[in-house]
Amino acid sequence: MADGTDKNSSGHGDREHSAPDEAALSERLGNLDQRLSKLRGHRKNETDQSGDGSGDGAGAPAVVAIDPRDEEHSLVLALRRLLTDGPLRRTIGDAGHAWWAAYATIDRAIEAWRDVLRDAVTMRVPARPPSWPAHLDADGTALAVKLLTEAGIDPTTAG
Repeated sequence: MADGTDKNSSGHGDREHSAPDEAALSERLGNLDQRLSKLRGHRKNETDQSGDGSGDGAGAPAVVAIDPRDEEHSLVLALRRLLTDGPLRRTIGDAGHAWWAAYATIDRAIEAWRDVLRDAVTMRVPARPPSWPAHLDADGTALAVKLLTEAGIDPTTAG
């Protein structure tokens, strides 16, 4: 706009703002990276395998931040950062691949589902309170017994 203000990314002019410059955003991202490291219970130098404190070693936290107050602009900045920062792309890509290999391959999914189904078959139904609605436990057995009985078939011998 002529007065130096801008519409926000959603096109609404009711909120004036100025987008942070890239240097300020980089500083904020670095601070966020350090805070995330602390939340994960480690400091950057403990995960930095390169030994130079740069944080680009194996296991080093990597982050691209999106500001929900200005998603479009911060997404453009994040994509630009990924485009120009090969080590960051590699770190994020390697971490994503490691997570996928550990948790999301077809073989892992099959293994996990088999465990879940094996546990489900052997679990006993927990005791229900007296006020428990019957429809929450309905598995169709009662209806099948009713239909077989109405058809003159003994449900205990059917099947």
